[in-house]
Amino acid sequence: GMVEVDARLDKTGPGSIMDTRNIGKDGPYMCNLAVDDKCQRQGIATALVKECERQVQEWHNQDRQSMEQRLGGAQPPDAFFSSSPGTSHPLIISNSLCLKVRESNQAAVQLYTKLGYRSLRKETEEKSGETVVLMRKELSSVGR
Repeated sequence: GMVEVDARLDKTGPGSIMDTRNIGKDGPYMCNLAVDDKCQRQGIATALVKECERQVQEWHNQDRQSMEQRLGGAQPPDAFFSSSPGTSHPLIISNSLCLKVRESNQAAVQLYTKLGYRSLRKETEEKSGETVVLMRKELSSVGR
């Protein structure tokens, strides 16, 4: 199986999946989760999602620690920070994970729901005309 996570702080360019109207520019986004047909129903997708969640929590905690260091006088790595338009305030990677899933893929919708993802809204994909569900899960701060 495979999956991707995008946690860049600024993903709001024209046509971006993370346009602020869709998810919010600071939310890590999981996409392209796939498990070979011969290997489905063995817990692989669940393991991949949980690993993505663990990684996002790690990035969030690193970002938070960097912010704390910055506030304490130490200079954190620039890569952890970005500024909101019109401000100079740094942003911390969100401790949540977003995804889009085809509404017709009920097995995937049920999996994400079982894992604690909540539907935010439905959208119609421009190219395919398919309805997709935008989902998000707030992750716990455990392990900080």
